[in-house]
Amino acid sequence: MSLHVFANIVTPFGTASNNRGENEGNITTLQKLIWQGESHSSVSAEAIRFSLRRLLADLDQNKTNRRWDEDSRINTWQEQDFKSWSKEDAETFIDDDLLGFMSPDAAREEGGRRAIVRRGVLEITRAVSLTPWPGDMVFNAASPGASPSAQKKGNNPAPYSAEIHATRYQYGIALTPERLRE
Repeated sequence: MSLHVFANIVTPFGTASNNRGENEGNITTLQKLIWQGESHSSVSAEAIRFSLRRLLADLDQNKTNRRWDEDSRINTWQEQDFKSWSKEDAETFIDDDLLGFMSPDAAREEGGRRAIVRRGVLEITRAVSLTPWPGDMVFNAASPGASPSAQKKGNNPAPYSAEIHATRYQYGIALTPERLRE
């Protein structure tokens, strides 16, 4: 019989705002969905997984395959091709073991064979706000030259608005520990 672990997580109360770089005109928008007839802000499972990978790397970067480089804004890899997963006893990385991966490049390199894929052992759902989004927005002005769009304004500040939401979020996780390699 397998052990299956399920949990529902409720975050501390805090203010959410968007850092995805998506906007409508000069308004930076939150992701939202309609839940029980009202608009609730939401955080994608991918964003939660990305954050968890960064936390794991901060704890021990030698045990994680990827590490986010803030300067170049890309992942740096220890093993980008995931070849160690083809051997039963090879040492692998905790972030790949727990959160999974997919390498479509392997299929191209090996003449059309299947991609190298490991489904994440830790399943994560989308986070949904516990309270409806009330429509809160803030007005800001980016300093001249602070971003590519601010540079277009020359020496003038670049005004923009951002949607924000002071709330708690809930999301679920599921884990079958015996599926972990280590």
